Formats: sequence, C-alpha cells, structure tokens
Amino acid sequence: PSANPEQAPTMPPIDAPGAGAWSVTEGACAVDGNCVTSPNFPSNYSVNQGCSISVQENGKAIIVESFQTERYYDTLFVNGEAFSGSNGPAGKIPSTGVPITWTSDHSVTSAGWKICLEAAQTEAPTMPPTDAPGAGAWSVTEGACAVEGDCVTSPNFPSNYGDNQGCSISVHENGKAISVGSFQTERNYDELFVNGEAFSGSNGPAGKVPTTGLPITWTSDHSVTSAGWKICLEGGVGGGSQTSPTGVGVPVPPAPLGPPGPSGQPGPPGPPLPKDA
Repeated sequence: PSANPEQAPTMPPIDAPGAGAWSVTEGACAVDGNCVTSPNFPSNYSVNQGCSISVQENGKAIIVESFQTERYYDTLFVNGEAFSGSNGPAGKIPSTGVPITWTSDHSVTSAGWKICLEAAQTEAPTMPPTDAPGAGAWSVTEGACAVEGDCVTSPNFPSNYGDNQGCSISVHENGKAISVGSFQTERNYDELFVNGEAFSGSNGPAGKVPTTGLPITWTSDHSVTSAGWKICLEGGVGGGSQTSPTGVGVPVPPAPLGPPGPSGQPGPPGPPLPKDA
C-alpha cells in the first residue's frame, strides 16, 4: 500500500495576536516597532502616494511623535476623520476593522508623520460617570488639559504647554456660550477645535456655543509653544469678543479666505502662514 502524503505545515496569519501593533496592507508606509510612519520618513514623502494600515492592538490611543503634511491636501484618515498640516490624530482610538489610510496629492510634499500606540486605558477601574448632573461644566476625557471651576485650560496653564500634546474635553452644561479668559497659541499650528472650527494665535472661540455630544479638542505640534488658553462658560450666548490681558473686550476678526490650493480646490478659510523660525 502507498504511504499517505505528508501535510504541509500551516503558517500563522500575519494579523495574529503578537504580530505587532500595526501592519501595512498597502503602499509604502513603514512599521517602526510600536509606531508607523509615512513613506521615507523622516525625509519627505512623495507625490501621489497612498497607504492602508491595519491596527492589531485594539483599545489603545494614538500618540503623535511628529506630524507635518501639506494642509488639506496630504491627509491621514483615522476613523474616517481627516488630519493634515500639523493637526495629527493625538488621543484618537482607531476603530476595530476600519483601516487608517494615507494619501498625498500631485504637488508639494513635507516631512510626513510618525504615530504610535500608547498603553490601553480600557482595563482601568471604572470611575463614577462625569456626565452626571452636578459634575461640573467640563470634563477632560483625554490628555493633560485641566478643569478649573467653570473653566478649562491648556496643559500647564498659565505656563507654556508642551509639544505634541492633545486633549479631548466634554461640555456638560448645554446652551451656554464660551467666554475667553486668555488665548495665545502658535498660530495655525497649535489649535483648539470647537464645533469642528479651528482657533489659534490670539483668535479664541469667544461666543461659541459648544454642540451637544461633540467634544472640544486641543492639539499642539512638534515645535514652538506659547502660554496657552483658558476658556469658561458664561450664562448665555455671548458676543464675538474675547478678553484682553487688560480685561477689555477686543473684536475677533474673521479668518481671511485663502487662495485656491495646489490641487485646484477652493482655498479654505485661514490658510497656514509661513511658520516662524
């Protein structure tokens, strides 16, 4: 009788637990230990590139080590949200089964990005819910921003915040407008987002009424810091002025419209200015 054929050994799937934090399923992005980078990082990426990245360790938030792309045109997508310029996805927890994608357009390149995964927070003991009545006007759900009574501040305020920081803030008292006690960041690079609108430089979100269920987020880039910000909630919808250091309200000018971008799209409000040395 003939011998039974030998069965070939089965190789473990590359996405099996222990395969690493990330895997690049398409394109020239690169895994670097617990991190992943744009193509050719830290040198400039190229035009017309694309990557698709799977996350193997669920429930962990992203930390941004470096992030510099052509704003609005060379974009990293995390959970379907677009990040570009110096606005990286700090603090975002990638959704299970949703790939992270990268795309660059046909002109203008930059140094790119490097993102990593931090320790999982999902195993921590459950704290009392911060959304309960009487919990206060704000709660910081991610990052080092700080609640101070009816106000919230950037990390380390009134001293300078740090590089590569991110915060997510929930508002618990709906229908109240923001008053600005102090606001000074690196313009166009270190930004506070309220209702999806970016505020930077000395242009704070005075008079804005936070949208229910939409967190306020803060991000700083890899260089140049400033004194930061302190925002509070007032009794009702306020006007469009913010408090100067002398306590006198000064008008907040609207952001200028930018010229058409290199991809032929209409220029977005408030294009980035050349960065100070």
